[in-house]
Amino acid sequence: VIKAGTCVASTPEGYPSLLRISNIVEDVARLTREGKQVIIVSSGAIGIGKQVLARQGVMNLTVSELLGKKELNPLGDCMTPEEISYKSACAAAGQLGLMALYDSMFNQLHVS
Repeated sequence: VIKAGTCVASTPEGYPSLLRISNIVEDVARLTREGKQVIIVSSGAIGIGKQVLARQGVMNLTVSELLGKKELNPLGDCMTPEEISYKSACAAAGQLGLMALYDSMFNQLHVS
């Protein structure tokens, strides 16, 4: 079992750490080729999801709204953190991207 915590899987800004994740993927590929079964437990979806939701909030704004805002609500104007669990929303938004990243990297090494 390989545990990649948030500090390993993502940068302090919440972006995926491509270098560290690729190192994990290469290690798992090597272990798999040696006949070992490997399970990865990865954190980082919340931080990555914050970035996803922030981008979506920006994408949903008009130019005048964007220029007039000092701080952007990552969930957009229609939802507040009180209406939906912010962490849950971030995790849901980030999980898909994080798994797609792992999948893409494993596919490059022909590991399923």
